[in-house]
Order: sequence, then structure tokens, then C-alpha cells
Amino acid sequence: MISRLHHACVLTSDARGLGATLSDVLGFPGTKVRSVDTGMVTLGTTMVPVGNGSYLQLLQPGAGPGVAELASYGDGFIYEVAFQVSDANQAWQDLRGRGISPVDIAGRPLRDGCAVAASGSRYLYLRPEDVGGLRVELIEPPAPAG
Repeated sequence: MISRLHHACVLTSDARGLGATLSDVLGFPGTKVRSVDTGMVTLGTTMVPVGNGSYLQLLQPGAGPGVAELASYGDGFIYEVAFQVSDANQAWQDLRGRGISPVDIAGRPLRDGCAVAASGSRYLYLRPEDVGGLRVELIEPPAPAG
């Protein structure tokens, strides 16, 4: 089901500024911060490529998941890990078959398969209580254009 670590996510109060710092200090390419607003969740996010197809996600929460954690733990807190899967809906079915209920980014049950992000990625989350307290995302990135 899992093919590799896709990304680790850190919380920040300034995704653009942290992205610029990582670019200056570590030579990572600059990236554009994208705004997301689903009504229940607002955030700024960018995926910084770090090599070998893996990323560091910079997440600037505005409302919803991550807000309390940023307030409690501050900038740089490792918030989640995401593992790449080849088929997010199959992962959803496999987990449901084992009695595990995948959720969306806001923690609501996914009853009919995976969620789809504006980027085209298909994803689901596991409830932390199902995986030893970790926040785990399973992600199927969109197929490359072309």
C-alpha cells in the first residue's frame, strides 16, 4: 500500500518567510504559498522539494487543524507525516476492511472514499488514536501532466 515517505509537514506562522529562509540557508528552491479556504479550514501551504521526490510541507494554519498546535508548540513543530500510495481509494477500502475509519483534513469521517485536494492529489488521514498518536496522511499525487 505505501510506496515511500511523500512529505513531512511543519507548522509555521509565516510560510512565505520560512520558505525564503530555507532557500537562503539550505539552497532549497523557492516555492509559492497557496491559500486554501474550505469554510472549515483556512491555511497557507507550500511543498518544498528536498530531493528524491520527497517534500517538506510548510503549513500556516488560519482556522481548523494545526491552529492549536501552532499556538502550543510554536513555529517548526512537526505536525504530520504523509506516505505516498498508488491508489488512495484502495487504501481507504483496505483500511475500512480492517475496521479503521479514515477521515478528511478536518477530522470528519470519509464515508465514500478518499478526499481530493485542489492540487489534484487524492488523500485521506488516519485518526491519531488509530496510529499511536501520530497524524498520518496517505496521499496519491496527481499523475504528471503530459
